[in-house]
Amino acid sequence: MLSAYVMKGRFQAVAAATVFALLSLVLPPLTILSSAIVALVTLRKGRTEGFIVVAIAAIAGVVLGEFSAGVPYYAVTYFLIQWLPIWLAATLLRETGSPLKAISFLAFLGAAAIVLFYLFVDSPAEEWTAILKTVLEPIVEMGSEVEQGVLLENLEVVSHYMSGIVVMSSLASLALALFLGRWWQANLYNPGGFGQEFLALRMPKNIAIFTLVVIVFSLLGLGFLSELAGNVALPMLVLYLIAGVSVLHLMLSASKARRFLLMGMYLMLFIIPHILPPIILVGFADTWLDLRKYIRVENNS
Repeated sequence: MLSAYVMKGRFQAVAAATVFALLSLVLPPLTILSSAIVALVTLRKGRTEGFIVVAIAAIAGVVLGEFSAGVPYYAVTYFLIQWLPIWLAATLLRETGSPLKAISFLAFLGAAAIVLFYLFVDSPAEEWTAILKTVLEPIVEMGSEVEQGVLLENLEVVSHYMSGIVVMSSLASLALALFLGRWWQANLYNPGGFGQEFLALRMPKNIAIFTLVVIVFSLLGLGFLSELAGNVALPMLVLYLIAGVSVLHLMLSASKARRFLLMGMYLMLFIIPHILPPIILVGFADTWLDLRKYIRVENNS
């Protein structure tokens, strides 16, 4: 088992984190495994050991990246956007015992990054438009003139919210990695502990109010301010997606067909994006209504 191997020692942890980071160049989802390894080491052995593993892995990544893929600075970027945030979040989780505080920290860290980006970049939308056109140029050239025009129009619309989309995606990846690291830790040292924590996730009202205010500002048509608010809202909504999944997991666990239903729910999360807004609404509703108390009553009956 990967988690048991990682816990054998520093060399094993560094090797696994580095290898999965480099492999994520080819298969991006492996990023989650690399970050989860950092989370596990930090959660179990403390922030100092976790940072040592991250630092050595980053150095090893620079060296291996240069010789294997010709991308020596990939490890530095990886350190800044994956390993450092997951190390900070795992440290917070270890010291507070609260997954809620850890994922909220990641969300606000992402929101702060968006604000800084908007403060230091003259026109974020134009920057993203240029990047998207470069990346998607082969696809654009394959279409007809009409299709090219439609695609370019869509790119210009999406570019206004690419900052939030990128941070939202990174937050989802980091949250999955943190939960995976916590699950590994529970399986090795505290069986059942992760399930209790995850099923109790409920967002507090102060974060809900902040998120709703940001959403309102994004809808007011205030130009730069509304665009910034719309981008900041996206990572905050990830928190309510997680909370909604927690509630639905608990609800489906009460069913006799829970294995089938839970597998179906998690599968749909990845292949049917249309179910995400309703789940986010469940997360918001849980903040105000404490939906779990109704699930418990139903179970008792």
